[in-house]
Amino acid sequence: MTNSTSSWETIIGLEIHIQLNTLTKAFCDDPARFSTEANTQTGYVSLAHPGTLPLPNGKQVESAVRLGLALDCTINTHSWFERKQYFYPDLPKGYQISQQASPVCLGGRMDLETSQGSKTIRIHHIHMEEDAGKSVHDTDPVWSRIDLNRAGVPLLEMVTEPDFRTAEEVTVFLTDLQRLVRYLDISDANMEEGSMRCDVNVSVRPSGSEEYRERCEVKNINSRRFARKAIEFESARQIALWEAGQAVVRQTMQFVPEEGVTVPIRQKESAHDYRYFPDPDLPPIKISQAQLDTWRNSIPTLPSEYLRLFTREKNLSLADAQVLAEDPEVARYYVELVQEEPALNKSAANWLIQTMLPWLREQNKKIGELPFGVKSLGFLLSQVRLGVLNLQQAQEVWIQITTSSQASLEDLVKEKLDAARQFDIPGVVEDLFSSFPVEADEFKKGKKKLLGFFLGEIKKKFPGIPVKEVQEALNRYLAG
Repeated sequence: MTNSTSSWETIIGLEIHIQLNTLTKAFCDDPARFSTEANTQTGYVSLAHPGTLPLPNGKQVESAVRLGLALDCTINTHSWFERKQYFYPDLPKGYQISQQASPVCLGGRMDLETSQGSKTIRIHHIHMEEDAGKSVHDTDPVWSRIDLNRAGVPLLEMVTEPDFRTAEEVTVFLTDLQRLVRYLDISDANMEEGSMRCDVNVSVRPSGSEEYRERCEVKNINSRRFARKAIEFESARQIALWEAGQAVVRQTMQFVPEEGVTVPIRQKESAHDYRYFPDPDLPPIKISQAQLDTWRNSIPTLPSEYLRLFTREKNLSLADAQVLAEDPEVARYYVELVQEEPALNKSAANWLIQTMLPWLREQNKKIGELPFGVKSLGFLLSQVRLGVLNLQQAQEVWIQITTSSQASLEDLVKEKLDAARQFDIPGVVEDLFSSFPVEADEFKKGKKKLLGFFLGEIKKKFPGIPVKEVQEALNRYLAG
């Protein structure tokens, strides 16, 4: 189901929950790790036993501030926690500890590159809170079960301004945000496992209008593909209502992936429905300038900076740059690989994308587990660039070094070069000229364009031959 007419504009805002990778939960020392066995990561505080008191998690505060700094947010150095009152069976206390009046991060932005060009998305705020448990409805024909392993796990909630206009912009934003939090090492942001989830607020209006019409919120979307489908269906549904002379009712919706539709689950709540008030058991969060400076200095080179470096200085395509910037270890490896030899920019990127990264995925290894150093790979690729080795020979060296060879990469390259020196270069050239007498005659008369033709034929006929020496021999013919 897609928009029926271009005379409507879709307005989208996101609320994104990021589950942090802290060792313990937000307000107690219960482990925050994932477990498939229900109710094994719970203690007195997680279960809300009477008389238990919460304690703030310093790593949650640090993660929130570092994410805010990376997004150019203003850091609120004096914030506090509040109780958000609502009833869910999987919410043991009957309220959630959250922030409403004083979020830890205010403002901010993220710049996107989409198929329609550049776009800036404004961040409204980022606040800290705890997760609820999980209701399980599909393990018993009669009863729903409650798993409280996730109850109290620390979350960051990011709320954007309604700046999105297409589903593509949303999926690019989620991809870039996922990459960013992984660079900061504050979350694995695995949407399929629920460690990053988003609520999508959708409304529509006539193109050219500045009004904001009633919106609906689609809750707990756990993949970029589902986010795209939910937005496309919901915007089309609302357009159909307005065009039929009906009004859109503000509702909380659920996306049903099997059918590709959104369905209402309840009327949308307002802030006053939750009866926020400051949590009396938790002290205010105060961040000193010294602590703020320390966290600011801990922020690594960010993916957006790598993308600019790769596309503007290394002249890579945006698609290749995005592949290399996906993993911070790969991005750093590439930078180190080409810093000594700028001429390797594109060939090194091609090697990483086409050879190295597929091998690492197949072997389930990290780039730091390669059996050679970055300088060794630089040496191999430089030999290819200089024409000392061809790509086929380089691939043979790669296979040897990543399978059974005990030799170093440099030794394997030297073995290839020693074997190549066994060729009778003048004899090879004469044999080639005999195979192509017409072209050979034109070449000897000075037709330089045939040099590439002869080099290509020699590579096919004599794999492993030192191409640079062959080219020198051919050039001697051109010189008479």
